[in-house]
Amino acid sequence: MAGSGALFAPMEGVGAAYAIILNDFDGSVSGLHVHNNWGLALQAGIEYRLSRRWELFVDYKRLWLDVKAEGFLANERRCGPRDAGPSPDFVRRQVSFLDPVGGAAPMNEAQATSDG
Repeated sequence: MAGSGALFAPMEGVGAAYAIILNDFDGSVSGLHVHNNWGLALQAGIEYRLSRRWELFVDYKRLWLDVKAEGFLANERRCGPRDAGPSPDFVRRQVSFLDPVGGAAPMNEAQATSDG
């Protein structure tokens, strides 16, 4: 939105997500193996021009992942493959200072509040 002159810009999107499991460890399941897998991602957000030099960006992402896990419970009973858990939701917030020469320079919330 930087430089477009609009005060409010909505956005939405649909895409693919791929879950890569880097660590399959659980204290109550031995021999745990969690499988990588594909899923669906939806997102929506807004970008709002606060002033000539400041913008606010907020977006929400919802992932539907079909990640399966299998292993052995403490009594050596095999469990799985089962759904590894709920699909995650993400919310991102960003405040940007617009440098008239170089475009937007993102700042995290702590910087934005301490710098005024």
